[in-house]
Amino acid sequence: MTGLSVFCRLSSKLSPVSSSAEFTTSVELAFERLMLSLQGLPQERLLEPMAEGECSVALLLAELSGKAERVVRALEIAYRGEEVSVEALEEPSSFRHDLKRAESHLKLAHSTVMAAIERIAWPQNGDDNEVPAWLIDHYLTPIESLVPKIESWANNLRSRGLAGPTGLPVIQ
Repeated sequence: MTGLSVFCRLSSKLSPVSSSAEFTTSVELAFERLMLSLQGLPQERLLEPMAEGECSVALLLAELSGKAERVVRALEIAYRGEEVSVEALEEPSSFRHDLKRAESHLKLAHSTVMAAIERIAWPQNGDDNEVPAWLIDHYLTPIESLVPKIESWANNLRSRGLAGPTGLPVIQ
């Protein structure tokens, strides 16, 4: 299953973002929401399908890590002042993540993306503060589209008492 089959392909961004500061704020808020929704959940739950016929949260996180890795490569190209190929951003990642470590891989990949973004000016867009559309479409939009789905799944687990560290029902 590739990232393109799991993530909704959205033609427009969910958050109105144009400046690098707005982009950074939007990405960090969405990422924080994603991490907070996973807080306290047992790792075993992340490996189980979210629902009948769906993939696991760990697979979604691993695919988001792959997107982050491709974005980092694109940011390296942009840093050199070269044109970024959108087609390269849509290729599946050749790196296979250990699904048991998907959350920690994503945290590392995200911090790498954010560190790279801080170092780049965007003169090719005419305004040094304007973020290119490919960065919004291939990083912010996938995170924002994933957050409500994972929050809903995690809240459902918690409401049924299945979010305890042992995976056993939680006595309230």
